[in-house]
Amino acid sequence: MMHSEKKTDMSASAYNRFYSKRLCNSSCSGAIALDIGAFLGTHALHLAKLGLEVHAFEPQVHAASLLKCSVAANKNLKVQVVQEGVSSSMGQKCLLPAMSSNAHQAMLAPKNLSTLDCEPSLTIPVVTLDHYWKDVLGSKQVLFVKLDVEGHEYEVLQGASLMMAAAPPTYILMEYSTQLLKMNSVTSKDFLKLIFSYGYRIYDCKMNSEVRPGKDGENTMNVLYQDPMSMTDLLLVQKSKFPAGVSLPDFQCGA
Repeated sequence: MMHSEKKTDMSASAYNRFYSKRLCNSSCSGAIALDIGAFLGTHALHLAKLGLEVHAFEPQVHAASLLKCSVAANKNLKVQVVQEGVSSSMGQKCLLPAMSSNAHQAMLAPKNLSTLDCEPSLTIPVVTLDHYWKDVLGSKQVLFVKLDVEGHEYEVLQGASLMMAAAPPTYILMEYSTQLLKMNSVTSKDFLKLIFSYGYRIYDCKMNSEVRPGKDGENTMNVLYQDPMSMTDLLLVQKSKFPAGVSLPDFQCGA
């Protein structure tokens, strides 16, 4: 997956193949990408090298500082570092430290943890994608979103309803963890229901297959839907790009 050091190193080439062969198979020059949970910028810098204008969100002070140094050393690349978190509403959130020494990323606290219970040094500003898309990007079309926020993906997408209605990104690549979603009081069913409501088809990068809505409104996620410890990367593709009934290609979007 995207978040551990070992996995990030091993899978970088796989992501880069997807970026080069699928995302930018013709040209990405001038297109906009959002890297939410950018950390040190492995994805952001590669996307920028392909010609995209990248807005990289990283609330961790140390990681954001290192990312800014990398951007400064590559002045020809269009990367804007945004030292804020992204959530379902504007305001402040508590940033919890990484859960293990193996994990690079901290995580935003669940809704039931008030910022009043948070150390001042761990309280960070958060924005919504709707705000950033409208007020910073001027409602411009976004081609691609990379989303790796340690179980906070549902809230990030909740805060993007206006953008999704008017100009949904063509592709969204995100980490999926049943366990991390549960820590944020989100069920797999609700998570998938939201994604489908935005008009996306879902490609499981681990299984190399499409995730389809189940019978009677239930959502199925292959074995992942039943396994509480399952993790994978999901690629969301807009139906305007890949209409229902058209087979999805092998996106090669993960290790």
